[in-house]
Amino acid sequence: MHILADIKVQKLISRKFVPGTNLRLYKEEELLYFCPMSVTLSQLLDLPCLKDATVVAGKQALERPITSVSVLEYAQPTPLLDEFFEKNRFIGSEVALTCWYNIKDDVDAQCNVLRHLANYGEVAVILYYLGIVVKELDPRVLEVADEYGIALIVMPVGHLNYRYSEVITSVMEAIIKDRTDQTFFSGDLLNQVTKLPEHLRTMDTLLSMLRDRIHTSFLLTDQNSKLLNSVAYPQAAEPTLARALDTHSFPATWWRYQSRITAGKGPAMYLHIINTEGTVLSDETIRQIVEVVQLFVNIWNPHHNQFISAEMIRTILRDEPIKMRRLGELFHIDVAALQEMWVLIPLHERKELDTLKDTFTRALKENYRICVCDNYEKHTVAFTDGKCLGSREFIGDAFHAIGCAVFSIQHTLTTTEVRQAYLRIQETKEACRAIFPHRQLYNSEDTAFAKYCLECIENGQLSIDQHTHCLRPIQQDSESLRTLATLLLDCQGSVAKTAELLNLHVNSAKYRVQKLNNQFGTDITSFPLSSFLAIAMGIHRVLES
Repeated sequence: MHILADIKVQKLISRKFVPGTNLRLYKEEELLYFCPMSVTLSQLLDLPCLKDATVVAGKQALERPITSVSVLEYAQPTPLLDEFFEKNRFIGSEVALTCWYNIKDDVDAQCNVLRHLANYGEVAVILYYLGIVVKELDPRVLEVADEYGIALIVMPVGHLNYRYSEVITSVMEAIIKDRTDQTFFSGDLLNQVTKLPEHLRTMDTLLSMLRDRIHTSFLLTDQNSKLLNSVAYPQAAEPTLARALDTHSFPATWWRYQSRITAGKGPAMYLHIINTEGTVLSDETIRQIVEVVQLFVNIWNPHHNQFISAEMIRTILRDEPIKMRRLGELFHIDVAALQEMWVLIPLHERKELDTLKDTFTRALKENYRICVCDNYEKHTVAFTDGKCLGSREFIGDAFHAIGCAVFSIQHTLTTTEVRQAYLRIQETKEACRAIFPHRQLYNSEDTAFAKYCLECIENGQLSIDQHTHCLRPIQQDSESLRTLATLLLDCQGSVAKTAELLNLHVNSAKYRVQKLNNQFGTDITSFPLSSFLAIAMGIHRVLES
């Protein structure tokens, strides 16, 4: 079956592209069976320099293609490293070499770096000098690698006689030889796209792949020469490229080619292929570039040239402020006014996600003057002006009642803040439900609290003991534990609300609270004890769940 699918798709890609052909008949599923033409990670492990290496986690990445190798030595989680990842949203199908020297004793940092690398397209990390620099791998590191699908490869433990340069030279030789032997690259690139996480399966990613493969710059514009996407080679030349497009003044030494890209039934786009060194690309290379962009548009995003809410949302969540402003100017949206993010997460698999989006859009437009709403990564995401004309809690109640977790994050002033808030929601959505089971609408404070509780748990048993030590007076009293959790986490210290949630008479609830005061020897709602107890009960609920 796979062989037949391979033949069918290869025929599709290898035949000469005819503009206007309806390529949307070919489903994305058919592309999942491309014959891999790049060097895969499993093939690289057969090289002499890697024959002693061991894959300890993330084995699902073994058949992913590799396009380059790099060294990641500075991995300390700092604003500088965050900026690096934000500036390089798609690193490419790389293998990174490291010994984690500066985070050798920081398991959380090791886990965070793996998450970052996986989210930005990295395929594998090869760890040197295990047992010497990093004494041993924590099980949490292996769990992250498996969860995020990034291969973690370990060179022989306790040995210093393995050099980075051997792997760099051998891997790049294999990649260059493969590219020399295989001049047909369009199917190869589309194969790589199918294996990327959904959030990376974008036009920017595809153009970045083409840039890295051909060492050429690309611009995609609409019929009015408005910029939709741009990637530059070298990457630092992007401002010069954008300025040349804005002024319609390209240096005479640059080589340029323009091709029309059709997209569904909408207006056409134009792909500008630019080599700032003046190198002329062959007709066959140009044909494949145009073909792969056309196929991508028709298979994955047939409305790429038309403004849809999804494009604006994707741009904001991927932290692309320049492109966001361009879209805002083009479609007369005051992007500076979008200061509140809503995320609607179905608690069960739903086939009617589009229906849910339409219902949510109507609800928000009844309560906000500005609203951009669409589906993103199996969730419904919306941005509003933050000036609710009705009740946020009423909106939360309505969609919680139909089986959704609802998040409202206010005062998001930059795309970076939005992206961080969205990622925090993904990290904490289950913990929020465990800690606040009666909450219909979660806010930024809820997600921050949940993240703190998760970090305390992830730091190990010593951290858990330190943060739950304050519960010792009631550790064996399940009734008191339940009452305390309800009072502090569900009812903001209100005895009346606690009585209602626990189905008690108010006097009974008062008795229980007084009992807690006696057990702790002080008022449990007084600060700072209440904050310590709330964190402890948050951790307790997550562990219980």
